[in-house]
Amino acid sequence: MRFESVAHDVWLYACGLWRQADSDLEGLRVMSDEKEHANKGETAKVDRLHVELERLNGTLRQIEAYNEQMKGEIQVYAREEWRSREMARSETDVTIPRLLHAP
Repeated sequence: MRFESVAHDVWLYACGLWRQADSDLEGLRVMSDEKEHANKGETAKVDRLHVELERLNGTLRQIEAYNEQMKGEIQVYAREEWRSREMARSETDVTIPRLLHAP
């Protein structure tokens, strides 16, 4: 009889532990589901931000290409202006002495 009482007590204790573990497991599942749901939201947000970053990167590349093109055009205009001034200066250098020595 004593053995049956001890065995019954051990069985009741094990059942209590089982119920507690089951309860803990259910709590962990709920917490895991909540975190998984939050993670999906964050992943979607990261994906949207990545798309936006790629779009901005493309825009930046276009701006850099445009800046390089403008830099080249500015250099061409600067060279043309320099040549124009040099030509005007050389014409002035020829005209002034001729005017000074004119009869």
